[in-house]
Amino acid sequence: AIAIFNCTGVTLTSSSETRARVKVNYRKNIINLIRPFHYSGGIINGNGKKWWDDTITGKHKDERPRLIHIMESANMLVENITLLNSPYWTVTMETIDSEVRHVNILVDRKYQM
Repeated sequence: AIAIFNCTGVTLTSSSETRARVKVNYRKNIINLIRPFHYSGGIINGNGKKWWDDTITGKHKDERPRLIHIMESANMLVENITLLNSPYWTVTMETIDSEVRHVNILVDRKYQM
């Protein structure tokens, strides 16, 4: 999880100029990266399955981490990334004059069945 608190002018991005290219097969519940990988934006995998399972069994209630949580900040930019399988909320931003662009948010549904 990424937490940013009380910052100004921060950019959260990958080293690529584009977000990761993915192919989603909804019938089979599969997410695949499209090659070549060196042209893909960064991927942040929250590994949500364990958190989801523990929540269903009552082990965790609202203690799950957010994948990206930005608080009390300004002039933030989140771009060119893919966020995968967040344990809880994917992106929460309590900011002024901020932007999210070119972001994939994906959940691998096979883990939720």
